[in-house]
Amino acid sequence: MNSKNKFISMFVNEMYAIIIGIGIGHILFVQQLNLKNLNDMVMVLFVTTIVLTYWWDWSEYIEADVQTSKREFAIDFFILIFLESLFAYYNNPAQLAIILFILAVLDLIWMINFVWESNKESRNSIIKAKTWLKEKILVILVYACTWSIFYVFKDNLYFYLQTAIIIISFTTARYIGFRYLKKAKNLIFRPAAPSDIQAIVKINNQYTELGNNADNHGLLLKKLDMENVENSIAANTNRYFVAQTSDSVINGFIEIADHFADNLLEHIQWEDEIMRDIVLSDRTIYIEQVAVDKNFQSQGVASYLYHSIFEMFPDTVFTAFVINRPIKNTSSISFHKKQGFKKAAYFESKQFLGMTNYESILFVKSE
Repeated sequence: MNSKNKFISMFVNEMYAIIIGIGIGHILFVQQLNLKNLNDMVMVLFVTTIVLTYWWDWSEYIEADVQTSKREFAIDFFILIFLESLFAYYNNPAQLAIILFILAVLDLIWMINFVWESNKESRNSIIKAKTWLKEKILVILVYACTWSIFYVFKDNLYFYLQTAIIIISFTTARYIGFRYLKKAKNLIFRPAAPSDIQAIVKINNQYTELGNNADNHGLLLKKLDMENVENSIAANTNRYFVAQTSDSVINGFIEIADHFADNLLEHIQWEDEIMRDIVLSDRTIYIEQVAVDKNFQSQGVASYLYHSIFEMFPDTVFTAFVINRPIKNTSSISFHKKQGFKKAAYFESKQFLGMTNYESILFVKSE
């Protein structure tokens, strides 16, 4: 754990223990819980489960990445306060729905602050913030609907039915609102080592078949094998970098070169001379390929690889070819545009890598 995180970490962990102790004590000795009332017992267990779940999520998925800041402290404090209030209204499902709604809004605010702090520190703990944002908004909608049901039908809902509704709403919100964070793992970006070659080749080979769905799922024209990757690393002609999870699983790689092959230049049609001069400058890096293990797709790994390479080589012009004909690599074209690349030129050839009337787009990122 980073030393900068010790204050918030210690404070939150101690507060969770205090919340549970005070909350259960309040129910037993102030509200004088009737141990023979099954519904009350269920609700006590329910609110205790909510607090324990928040504590578990904090310790298991969040704590190690939190940066100490006044905003972080303030948001955590309010979350803890409203978690404590669950015990005060444990036998009032309608009131619990309101508190859970407020907690969902605070979770959203916490997430936005966390992502902002992560970006500010050039960290990539959460690798796809948009997905997490959608999940948090869905949770808010779930609790808003739950409270609406209680408000509209408050005179027609039996207490047992209210209990069932609030438990179902929390279970649903928990399922849809924490899936991405559980999947998102801390990533490490580093140069590829000889021990990574097998994983790189395996990932590459997942995308080298030009099937019917290649345009939707991406494709790679360059098929790698163990020998050519090993030779490239040894000769330092092409460089490979990998994205690795904290449990040492390689889930993506990027291959770069200092320039693209000279025999391609005569077939390139430039958008303008200015762009040509930018691309042919001595500060250009050619991205040969980037690929993500299909088991880790849609988790932002490719974006992580690109952002990491951008940070590693500042003030650099990045170029990448993407096939446009006879197969249109729609997913890669869209991806490069999202990363800030712009069309700089076209490469055309009547015969290229076994394909007729071949065309690819040269994308450039120079800022």
